Amino acid sequence: MAAKLNRFFPSTVWLALCLMTSAVISLADSTNRSAVIFPDAEGTNSSAYRLVWPTDPGVRYQPQQSSDLLGWTTLSGYPKLSPGLADQYLFNANSNRQFFRVLQIDEQPPVITARFPDNGGFAVPRRIKLMVNLADQSAIDTASLRITVGNLGDFTTRSPRIAFTNNALVFDSMASDLGVYGEKINVTLVAADV
Repeated sequence: MAAKLNRFFPSTVWLALCLMTSAVISLADSTNRSAVIFPDAEGTNSSAYRLVWPTDPGVRYQPQQSSDLLGWTTLSGYPKLSPGLADQYLFNANSNRQFFRVLQIDEQPPVITARFPDNGGFAVPRRIKLMVNLADQSAIDTASLRITVGNLGDFTTRSPRIAFTNNALVFDSMASDLGVYGEKINVTLVAADV
């Protein structure tokens, strides 16, 4: 099964951190990866801190700061490409309330996380439901979904043969043979994120 995918725009992945005098409050996202604030042990300034967050290499991140959780400003020098598995931002604590959040710029297309039958699978029944699970940092654009199944043609979510719920696409052959015995069937999926 081949995947042809599009690329689109930003989404929020990380939640906010709050530095209140010496206390650090961390709110983690659903993947349990969170940003942390550390005192800057290398400097002589006692009010210097490091905001550190885990990253995926090659993905762009945009840390932001707020004093009231209402207005956010992007930190100087960002967004920028992740240099490795973590990034950091040095700052001075200049008030009792400083909130931080880190946004991951969603420039990656949706990815296939599971499929049935597997790519190159054999001994597949000719009348079967094809299933593909997708994942994306933002969300899948359901209007963009199009699947081409061998000689049966192109299908979108408007077709009764396609069901798409919880990022799982199911193609039902509806009593049509996918092909003749021993035939290799090519399936192409087109999907975009929002």
